[in-house]
Amino acid sequence: MESQLERENGLVLDAMQASLGLISAKIHAVSVAMEAEVITMHFAVAYLNVDAEEGIDDILFELDALRGGTERIESSVHVGFPDGGWSGRSGRLFYLAKEVSEYYLRAGRMRKVDCRGGDGAT
Repeated sequence: MESQLERENGLVLDAMQASLGLISAKIHAVSVAMEAEVITMHFAVAYLNVDAEEGIDDILFELDALRGGTERIESSVHVGFPDGGWSGRSGRLFYLAKEVSEYYLRAGRMRKVDCRGGDGAT
């Protein structure tokens, strides 16, 4: 039997795979959460238009296909930066646009971490 962490990690991997090549420049951040039997993909977008909606729909379609079409998948779209008002902060963040992370670094709201294990705080 799978643990909750294993299920969540599998979901994150599937969400990342479903998003490959489909995240446009309009998307600031993407996270995913599973509560009870409902998967929610959270998107923070610069603005919402037909192209952004189609991209989000494509990601949801791909995730549904990867998960076997047996789970309920919903989306939540926030127009603006992924700040405190973004419901996606409660999920597992797996995509953050470079310009957004640079903004947060400059504002001192995020720390840069050296992947070799050192702290590269700026």
